[in-house]
Amino acid sequence: MARPARLANEAIGLGLSAPNAAHSRQAPFARSVLKRDEIWIAAAAAWVIGLAALLCDHLQPARPLIIGMRTVFAVATTGAISLVLITGARVLRRMSQPELYSFTRMVSRWVYILMYVLGIARLGFYLYESSQHFVRPMDDFQFYIACCVIPLWLIRAAVLTRLSPLRG
Repeated sequence: MARPARLANEAIGLGLSAPNAAHSRQAPFARSVLKRDEIWIAAAAAWVIGLAALLCDHLQPARPLIIGMRTVFAVATTGAISLVLITGARVLRRMSQPELYSFTRMVSRWVYILMYVLGIARLGFYLYESSQHFVRPMDDFQFYIACCVIPLWLIRAAVLTRLSPLRG
């Protein structure tokens, strides 16, 4: 019980309005819990497809299969980012702009973690190839970075600009 009062006093001391006592005990996004199962399924699908595409790049099967796996990865990543950001922004519509911004930053962090994990897998393939005396340059990983970063930046910007005027 002392925590809401302490938060209220801190907010008033900073010149802000006092926070609602009912919401100060909850996590920032607890009021509007996203469908976490859908988010995890989309993120796991994008990650698994990314690993499969990296494996195709490593094994070098027929060129159409490599292009197909990369295309599926691009679509899965864009879909997962769209699902999480757009659905989350709609659920969080009643929240303030800083909270929406915080949510989009959290999603960005997880997309970057996905890229780092895929980068570690690509590095593992590179080290394995170097032990086999056949080393290809790691230029193919630029595609995976673009498939993660470009949709993230575009959809995040669209969510932040599109939903900002709707608040009020």
